[in-house]
Amino acid sequence: MQLKYDVDLDADRRARRNAPIAITPTVLGAPETEVTSVRIEVSHDDGSTLHRQTAVLYRDGGWKVFPAAPPSASFVSLRTTAADETGGRSHQTVIRAFGLR
Repeated sequence: MQLKYDVDLDADRRARRNAPIAITPTVLGAPETEVTSVRIEVSHDDGSTLHRQTAVLYRDGGWKVFPAAPPSASFVSLRTTAADETGGRSHQTVIRAFGLR
């Protein structure tokens, strides 16, 4: 399973503190396989502390979370787990995925 992230970044790879994060999971080699769950956790301290987010499923098959970063945060790290209907799973951690402005 492949995870694609989408967030509105400026030229310095920084996002607004309340920017939504879209995650689109794709089951490689089996595009008709349905992704049944996505769990997203966000960290602002390089993964030391993770905060589970509520992921909302959209009609296009993508999921979105709407985290709010504290004023002291400079970066966002992500840990994502996705599962499909056949029992396949994907776990991915991205430390300092993007900066904050």
